[in-house]
Amino acid sequence: MKSFFQAQDAARKKTRYLVFLFALSIIALSLSGYFVSIFVIAYYSKGIFLWKPQLFLIIFLTTLIVVCIESLLKIQQLKRGGWVIAEQLGGTPLNDQTTNDKERRLKNIVEEMSIASGIVVPMVYILKREPGINAFVAGFTVEDAALAVTQGSLDVLSRDELQGVVAHEFSHIFNGDMRLNIQLMGFLNGILFLTELGYSLLRNRSYGRTREGIFPLGGFLLIVLGYIGYLFSRMIQSAVSREREYLADASAVQYTRNPSGLADALKKIGGFTFTSNIEHSSSKAIAHLTFANSTKQTFLQWFATHPPLNERIQRLDPSFKGEFQAVDFFTSGQDVTSDAPLLHIGQPKTIHMSYAKAFLDGLSIEIANAAKTTIGAKAIILCLLLDENEPLRNGQYALLSSDLRIQCQNLYPYIEAQGIKGRLPVFDYTVTKLKTLSAEEIHLFISYAKQLVAADQKISMFEWILLKLLTNHINPKTNVRVRGQIKYKTIGPLEQDIRVILSAMIHLCFKTDSDQMNSVYQKALKHITLKSWPIFSRKDLSIRMLHNSLERMDHASFTIKDDLLRALSSIVSIDPNHATEGVELLRAIGSTLHCPIPPLVTD
Repeated sequence: MKSFFQAQDAARKKTRYLVFLFALSIIALSLSGYFVSIFVIAYYSKGIFLWKPQLFLIIFLTTLIVVCIESLLKIQQLKRGGWVIAEQLGGTPLNDQTTNDKERRLKNIVEEMSIASGIVVPMVYILKREPGINAFVAGFTVEDAALAVTQGSLDVLSRDELQGVVAHEFSHIFNGDMRLNIQLMGFLNGILFLTELGYSLLRNRSYGRTREGIFPLGGFLLIVLGYIGYLFSRMIQSAVSREREYLADASAVQYTRNPSGLADALKKIGGFTFTSNIEHSSSKAIAHLTFANSTKQTFLQWFATHPPLNERIQRLDPSFKGEFQAVDFFTSGQDVTSDAPLLHIGQPKTIHMSYAKAFLDGLSIEIANAAKTTIGAKAIILCLLLDENEPLRNGQYALLSSDLRIQCQNLYPYIEAQGIKGRLPVFDYTVTKLKTLSAEEIHLFISYAKQLVAADQKISMFEWILLKLLTNHINPKTNVRVRGQIKYKTIGPLEQDIRVILSAMIHLCFKTDSDQMNSVYQKALKHITLKSWPIFSRKDLSIRMLHNSLERMDHASFTIKDDLLRALSSIVSIDPNHATEGVELLRAIGSTLHCPIPPLVTD
């Protein structure tokens, strides 16, 4: 199976391939439009000709401009976050304080998977009007992902089966499928816009012409163009979707180590009255996003968005004979209740799932209850920035509003008890609640966080990382900046930045013994084939340098990020038991580079 980095790079290469195919579809549309135009002109002029360069250029440019503009507008809309698609399908946000057992089970599964994989908990939606068994994940980056699950999945699936479905959807995040899916949706929307425009012309009678006039003919031409392009693009979309579904199934099994959970979920779809259908009128537009077929199965495999159900099950359960048992709402099954972190980026193991469950089970009731409210979630995040020194901490309290001050004073002992290793899991567990804040509330909250950091007139690497993670993760509805755009495909322009990041990690893990520091540094350089530049001294480093270097590294290819994180991991692994801060800094750096790293877990 491909690593996280290989999957991300492969997804981006696939994007370039899709752009190429999309360009071919534009040419095909233009040629089709040209020949239809020739036919129409010949019909009215009673003359026959095959080549009119000016006419072809006009049709080609018009088609290109209309389709590209509409595609880009749709992609920009979808870049706002996966919540856009989830709400478009009628999704309802999962209430953190829900008392519904099935919804709480889903919440727990998602939180376990998030903590086990090292990413923030995505926004979760329930499609309450959908009785079929299905789910999808949408978003442009890890930070703005949204997971939607149908009510039928909650009603019919057991915990193991639901966990398999959620793991399948998480694998789409890790494998870079979300970006591909959004681009595919944008392309299809642009091409279908021609058809919608054509129908508008046919319906419009305000031009003072009969239906034999130019506008009805123009409408007919656009409809023909739109459907030709749609069929061509659907073939591309469906081929990509089928390939990614097989990969997601395999990844889900690797995450849960329980192939029967996912296989049984697929079997229930085959025997369920409502199968995996999504009844919403927009279901066709998101067909390639879903866990299983959301629309009626097409008789042409070329246009199928998912592999045949039998084939998916047999890959997971070779003993399956193709016979589905009838399933209804009352026959769901009974619930069944040291690794280097870098090796499991995008591939959390059973041990990480166990760690996540233990972490959630061991979370104090005070933190768990506070995380369900906006004010409590704010206080939890701010508590991570409070100083251990009591007089200084009291000064930090004075900077907060009265309600936040009281919350922080009550919660700080419980946050402190989590220790260094618990800081990022607590952050990941809590920060999702803040994504619903307004722009003004976000600005005020981040200003509080910055004041706490500045209270001691210095900033630690963890404090800076936490502030950076906040700006990356908080409120995907307003944070539309495109993150992670690839600018650097070779290591040359980034050599100085890599030196800065490696030097910062070494100084954090090794306080003294310069000989050992230099030895570890030279070994780290071998992972990234970097020239033997000397390590930066502690006094020559600054948070600003680290900030600038990580900003640039965020625009490196995933292959370069892989090499960098391996080099950093080699530094931490020298003595991980005495370099806990280094491990957590490694995970924080991974998160800022959009490479979520699971917690360091030992048997």
